[in-house]
Amino acid sequence: MALAHARARVLRLIVGRPDQARALTPEEYDALARSECFVCAIVAGRHRPNTQVVYEDEDVIVFLNHFPTQDSYSLVCPKRHAERFEQDLSRSEWLHLQEVVQRVAAAVAEATPAIRMYLASLGSPERNAHLHVHVCPCPAGTPFERQQFEAMRRRDGLHHEADPDRQREVAQRIRAALEQPSIGDAHLLMRPIVEAEREWLAEKLQERWGSTSIVSRGVLHDAAALPALVCVRGTERVGMATFALADRACELVTLDAFERGRGVGSALLAAVVAAARGDGASRLWLITTNDNLDALRFYQRRGFRLGAVNRGAVDAARRLKPRSASAWTLRRQSWPAKTSTWTFSRRSPPATAMATR
Repeated sequence: MALAHARARVLRLIVGRPDQARALTPEEYDALARSECFVCAIVAGRHRPNTQVVYEDEDVIVFLNHFPTQDSYSLVCPKRHAERFEQDLSRSEWLHLQEVVQRVAAAVAEATPAIRMYLASLGSPERNAHLHVHVCPCPAGTPFERQQFEAMRRRDGLHHEADPDRQREVAQRIRAALEQPSIGDAHLLMRPIVEAEREWLAEKLQERWGSTSIVSRGVLHDAAALPALVCVRGTERVGMATFALADRACELVTLDAFERGRGVGSALLAAVVAAARGDGASRLWLITTNDNLDALRFYQRRGFRLGAVNRGAVDAARRLKPRSASAWTLRRQSWPAKTSTWTFSRRSPPATAMATR
């Protein structure tokens, strides 16, 4: 009877108002934790109110703890349902997850600020089984007796839901920190392409897009000849972007980060924004295919708005560029074959944004 009562109250909590902070008893939290995989639910969009996603790429998602003991307490999770590091993750998945953990820890430390960052992977087969790494800050001024495990412990036994307004504020600070190239990689340099690199640009476009020709709204761009920016770390080129300026608007034609989760895409897009503003553009826009779910989610979260759905655009593009069907690889999520393109735009281009291909 007690368990049934707890489950009923948990249901009310899940569907309740998102602007009300609450506290769950151990029994209520246990019922919630056993109800479904909380990470898979967030990835699928079936998350509870007050969920704040602060980072996401094709393989990893990061969101604020719904029941934090400290501000900025974050959880880093593989999107694919995995339960054990040593059995369920490949070496590359493990290394990428740890790269994201490091970047998020640096961003949380900056947003808090923290004197120490605590990392832990908990959970059990019975509840909260999906792999998740706790990134918990120890704020400046914390007495010694409340540091280490005490910083993560609930002193009154209740799981207190975070205040929604506070969560939104904290999430924005973490996102802003993650957008800075210094988070995770302190040596990124943005510069315009030099003519001697045009052959390299053409080779990279051929490798990553299947061609140097990019079709956009019936226009066939030779991306290898467009204005371009190159992202460099040390002597290594780690990313590139091409864009077109016309009528006080800037179209982002291609953006490629050769490494994931290290701020390359963020730095490139911020540099494109700066270039667009310098040339007097008041709008930044781009087109993506309907199967590119990562791009659709990302740009909408960054303030870009869907301006048009161009049905049949891919068929029209194939007539201009027969190889265009192979320019994008189908993502892991189930989605109809690419048949249309979606146009996103934003007035007054944002100061920073992040995208990876």
